[in-house]
Amino acid sequence: MRHHKEDYQEIFIDPINYSKHGTRIAVLYPNTYYLGMSNLGFQGIFYHLLQSNIFRVSRFFYEPQNPYKTSSPENHFSLKQASIIFISLSFETDYINLIDILLVNGIEPQKIKRSYPLIGIGGAFPTMNPSFFSGIADLVFLGEYEDYLDKIIDFCSGIHQNKIQDNLILKQKALDIFSNHIYDKSTIDNANSKMAYPSLNQPSYTHILTNNTSFSNTFLIEITRGCTFRCRFCTVPTLYGKLRSFDMDKLLPVIDKGLLKTNKIGLVSALTTEYPELAYLVRYINNHGGLVTFSSLRLEQINDELLELIHINKQNILTIAPEVASQKLKRKIRKPIRIEKIFSLLHRAIPMGFKKIKFYFMIGFPEEDQQDLDDIISLMREVKFVLNTYAPQLKYMPELILSINQFIPKSMIPLSEEPFMDKKSFLDRLNYLKKQLILLGNIKINTDDYTENYLQWRISQGTDELALEMIPLIQNNPSFKSIYRNLERNSKHLIIQ
Repeated sequence: MRHHKEDYQEIFIDPINYSKHGTRIAVLYPNTYYLGMSNLGFQGIFYHLLQSNIFRVSRFFYEPQNPYKTSSPENHFSLKQASIIFISLSFETDYINLIDILLVNGIEPQKIKRSYPLIGIGGAFPTMNPSFFSGIADLVFLGEYEDYLDKIIDFCSGIHQNKIQDNLILKQKALDIFSNHIYDKSTIDNANSKMAYPSLNQPSYTHILTNNTSFSNTFLIEITRGCTFRCRFCTVPTLYGKLRSFDMDKLLPVIDKGLLKTNKIGLVSALTTEYPELAYLVRYINNHGGLVTFSSLRLEQINDELLELIHINKQNILTIAPEVASQKLKRKIRKPIRIEKIFSLLHRAIPMGFKKIKFYFMIGFPEEDQQDLDDIISLMREVKFVLNTYAPQLKYMPELILSINQFIPKSMIPLSEEPFMDKKSFLDRLNYLKKQLILLGNIKINTDDYTENYLQWRISQGTDELALEMIPLIQNNPSFKSIYRNLERNSKHLIIQ
């Protein structure tokens, strides 16, 4: 199945010119177009390479139904014809997709056996565990892409101008240019010893609008990086450090550009409520004809003004993420949300017309016991009582949605050394919760998949040896279930029983 450019229904925010000549550069996101085009880092690297107008640049996405397991909106060349492949990898299981893509396209995954093309990889997971990729990628980039973006352009320009084809020369030039931004196994023991959190200049934003993403035709713009809080299960503090905010004079001109193309503006942040001038920013967008989509909101920081703004922007889902309900586990994960704050927010929000209330919980922490699960049930019983109380005057029953996910001890988080829960224990606890919660009535429960959770954990904590060991497994059968069976069978890791 071959896609045509018009199939993607894309709108460029800034004018661009595709070059039909020059060094062939592939920008690969080893997951679907739907997810890849929601990734601002991926869009940013592609756009800036394209903007130079001296390279022949194509995007590639994972599409297992296609003969070569990829789709490309540009279709300028095949993946194998690229001189350089830059890969943006966010999720651990995308490694499986990546190897599947390389193998099907006749590209040797192991760098020691590969003479061509040059492969550079960056993104959230390679930054958290760069050593995993040391036997795969020629260059493993650390940290935020804007910090080395100019050097990528310079590096690619040098290749283009000097018509370099020898991969050994390319690698040496890359090591010289990117010395402060790439992982070197021979000199680095600490995965994040070279990471830096630079001062923010220009915000990342949507360069290409499309309706085929989770944020359909929405102009996304980043307003902060990092986080004030230090939740012990979260990767954000390691990846992005302390909270940094973009200045308003940097945001408004970019938002104005977005508003010329769409009235849907999404504010991207690990914690939107931490932006110091959030109310002003939202009102500015509203006054210029836009509607705002909010990302993460800390419930203790949702005051009456912000709650009204959320409602004005037609966001009728109120999302609350306590993660746990017991005091014991709140202390363990360092997310001490007070129960009374939850109910204060509910009593303010429900009369305003929020029709869906969504809660996020995690299970599978090592010290978790029956009482911790019962505390979740008790909390939801009280929430359901509040919803029932308001239903007669509202003339409808607000929907209660629960997302129950498994805790995954990923590399470089404070709880990274904790054990991972085995399948039986996870399913027993999950089924107990579901059985008790369904009795409350009119409640929707979403859960994640243990197989994928296991793969996330193993790959996140994996070594370069594991990365190489997985190649024949993926070549034999790239399905998650097959790889899970093989890895679980040979696992020597301790898990909760």
